[in-house]
Amino acid sequence: MDLTPANVRALRSDIHREFRGAFDTTPVIYPEIATTVPSSSSKNDYAWMTMLPQMREWVGSRVVQNLSLHTYAIENKDWELTLGVRRNDIEDDNLGIYTPVAQQFGEAARLHPDQLLIDLLRTGHQKVCFDGQYFFDTDHPVNSVDTQSGVYSNFFTATPLTAPNYATVRASMLGWKGENGLSLRVIPNLLVVGPGLEVTAKRIVEIQQEANGAGNPFYGTARVLVLPELAGDDTTWYLMTTNRVIKPFIFQTRRPLSFVTKNQITDEVVLIENEVRFYADARYNAGYSLPFLAAKAVA
Repeated sequence: MDLTPANVRALRSDIHREFRGAFDTTPVIYPEIATTVPSSSSKNDYAWMTMLPQMREWVGSRVVQNLSLHTYAIENKDWELTLGVRRNDIEDDNLGIYTPVAQQFGEAARLHPDQLLIDLLRTGHQKVCFDGQYFFDTDHPVNSVDTQSGVYSNFFTATPLTAPNYATVRASMLGWKGENGLSLRVIPNLLVVGPGLEVTAKRIVEIQQEANGAGNPFYGTARVLVLPELAGDDTTWYLMTTNRVIKPFIFQTRRPLSFVTKNQITDEVVLIENEVRFYADARYNAGYSLPFLAAKAVA
């Protein structure tokens, strides 16, 4: 196959089809645990997370819900993935090897937001969220502007995954209240574990009847999500509330994935590097949302 503009355009169509096909069909978890937020600038400020609005009886003047002075910003980042197709492979019609490569590239691009969020999940006890505390911490302020309002914990130590401990963490989350003393209505519905805890997790929430014949009170209270990325860590588990408008994490998107080709014979990369390149890039980032929507427990 000669390296002509028409042939390179046809190659681009093939590469793009395989890339996009894999991208569109690869299953991901981030829509379940993260709220997708559009962005129109270099970063988004999330001061609104200090507000937990509640309807009140209208007696006297209105009470204006102002944003707190505390802010939390997520800066967008640029991401790229570049595939080079050797000119010799084009001329020798040796392009079949690039079909699985293009598919793998599409899969990698699709899974990248998951990777960002899983990293946030694993390191949440070391990274700060909007209230100035680590996302998983033992002393989150109930009211971030009033330290006298008390604290709550979404980080449980010496708490291996057992049915009694699951009950304790779940009850703690159900009991969390806002600064006005009203329930936050946190009803956890997702139990996240690594492969080593899969059987234990499913026994707790997926078995309807216990070995002694008694009914399992926690049957159906949460769905089990097993993350391969947590392999090797059999001491840590997470409980999340993902059925609210706001989810525990934020996926912030500034520019969706685009796919571009340097497809002119006179392009510098073709002349100097002797290859045609296919560029995928996007602009986005991920961050933490409301800490009371998730809890981390370690043995």
